[in-house]
Amino acid sequence: MPVDFLSDSEAAKYGRYGGPPSRAEMEKIFFLDNEDMALIKGHRGRHIRCGFALQLVTVRYLGCFLADPLEVPNEVLNVVAAQLGIEDPSCVKRYTERDKTRLEHTWEIAKAFGLKDFASAETELAGKVRAHAWNTGDGPTALFQYAVRWLRQNDVLLPGISTLTRLVARERERATRELPTPWPRCSARSSGRCWTRCWRCRRARRSRIWSAGGPARPRRPGRRSSSRWTWSPRSAAPGWAGWSWTPRCRSGGWMNWPATA
Repeated sequence: MPVDFLSDSEAAKYGRYGGPPSRAEMEKIFFLDNEDMALIKGHRGRHIRCGFALQLVTVRYLGCFLADPLEVPNEVLNVVAAQLGIEDPSCVKRYTERDKTRLEHTWEIAKAFGLKDFASAETELAGKVRAHAWNTGDGPTALFQYAVRWLRQNDVLLPGISTLTRLVARERERATRELPTPWPRCSARSSGRCWTRCWRCRRARRSRIWSAGGPARPRRPGRRSSSRWTWSPRSAAPGWAGWSWTPRCRSGGWMNWPATA
């Protein structure tokens, strides 16, 4: 199965800012609470604090860290800088001068908020995607969106887009191979002679007798059983499939107990 099932617009939105967030998202996701401020104030320098805060709100919004933490909309930068009391947000450009600083901050943020690496949850996600594909029959795009939601809900960092698309394509193909093959329909069933034509119909007949309350091996007509029932066959009427068994109690009354169609 090809892994390039996502459109260009869908691939461009994955793990990136598709534009400035809405006002509601700004107020909910990009607000720095006391816990966030405690982490940020543990670093020195305005540019370091601003860059750290940008990485914090970015992983909260996108579910992953950016290779360049400064690739954020200006609205996000202005909101973060205002909360930190930084009058000149352009000072954050110095944040990327030392690449090790960015990596150290990603590890610190992931540890503080309990974010897990994708490798630790890949096996579990593969089973979830395969089971979801088997139960729903969704296409690859819907399965990809399901995988992203599962990762976000379980605090797992999003992997690269190629890694996730390959996983979805592989598990969907496995689920397709595991689907049961339907039995071919018996051509003689409509004529009423299929009970002796194929073993599947004979097995279906036995299961119908059993589901209707009859024994696994039908008793002879007129024979009394220990369960106070007398079994007697009757011919098939319209709406009745094959043989049906009508029980008769000791009082001699006949009870209508149709076979399951």
